[in-house]
This record gives sequence, C-alpha cells and structure tokens, in this order.
Amino acid sequence: MQIAAPPTRAVRFLCSQYGADKLSVLDVGCGRGDHLAHFGPGSLGLDAVETNVEAVRAQGLNAQLANVEDSLPELDRRFDAAYCSNIIEHLVAPHLLLLRLHQALTPTGLIFIMVPTIPPSRPLDWLIKRVIGHNGYMAAEHIYAFTPRTAEFMVQRAGYTVLETAFVAARGGRLLRPLEPIFKEIGISTLVVARRDPNFAYPEKRVRQFTPGYMERLDQR
Repeated sequence: MQIAAPPTRAVRFLCSQYGADKLSVLDVGCGRGDHLAHFGPGSLGLDAVETNVEAVRAQGLNAQLANVEDSLPELDRRFDAAYCSNIIEHLVAPHLLLLRLHQALTPTGLIFIMVPTIPPSRPLDWLIKRVIGHNGYMAAEHIYAFTPRTAEFMVQRAGYTVLETAFVAARGGRLLRPLEPIFKEIGISTLVVARRDPNFAYPEKRVRQFTPGYMERLDQR
C-alpha cells in the first residue's frame, strides 16, 4: 500500500472547519487520490483516467472510472459532501455537473469547489506571473476561469447556498487572516463552500426554453 501524500492547505482547512475527514466525500476528478486519502469513511473517487483509478485503488481507497462530463456513474448511496478541486474549469458544462451532484448528495450535503481565479487587473496578472512563474487560470486545458464572485454565482444558480468563499492560504496564520478579503480578490484560486438546498426548484422558464430534456430525466429519478 502506498503512503498518502500530506493534505493540501485546502483539504486541511476543510477537515478542520467542516470535518471532511469524518464525512463520506465524493471526490470528483480525484486524480491519484492525494485528496481522497484524507476524507472520511465511505468516500469515493471518480476519475476519467484509468491509471489514476488504479493508483487510488493501490492505496486501498475506493475509486470508479467515470467521465463526469457525460454523466455521473450509478451510485449505491448518497454522500455527505462532494469535492471538486481544479476540475470545474475543464468542463464544457460545469452547471450540469453541479445539478447532477444534487442526486449524489444527502438532502443537506456540502460541496467544496476549488477553482483558479483571474486577477482583477492586467498589471496584477503580469506581476503574479513574474512572481510565481505562471498564471494558473491560463492553462491550455482550461475552458473557463472565474473570480470569487462568479464562482459563487455559478454555485448558487445550481441550487446551493454558499456558506463561504475562502482563500485558504491566508487561513493558516494570525497575521495573514485579517488580509484574507484582499488576498481572495487578488489571489490565484478560491474555495467555495456551499450546502445543497433541498427545496431548490429549477426555474420553469429555463426548463421550458433551454434544458427541457435534461430536467425531464432528472425529475424521473
């Protein structure tokens, strides 16, 4: 059995603040299991790359081969939370994934969405590239990029209540934490924590005009 990698700052934050190490978490786009290893019993990883799934299973963890761009696989239970780290920006239809996750979560399940963000100005964008060597949101495989506010909006429109948006690198020290609102706006990533709204109703106008086929299938489940 392989030794798990140390938890990232985001995972440490979710474990300390939301008890993710005790929750059953659906890790969407789990990669080689670096995050999944630190979540609670009953957690499951999904990934579209077969070698990643094999690497996760080699650690004694649960994983399924799945291309979430198309659909979620059949799941035999609901999860306390879903974790989507650096995957939403890759998807053609992130909104559909967030809608599908309603079916995978308990009525008040949590979602944790980590996305790279665009700095608010071009000079700051240039400075970040000079300091750290890259602009993460510009990766060739990314289709979308976000700001903290647009990430929140995306999550809200998919039927979730945002609990907070965090720049986790500023949460670890007393000196940095008061500056988190600034870092969150100028940083390179953001973490949105939200709770599924069990009373969410998709707007009828949008059902009729834009996504009738998908919503009919969702209602039949």
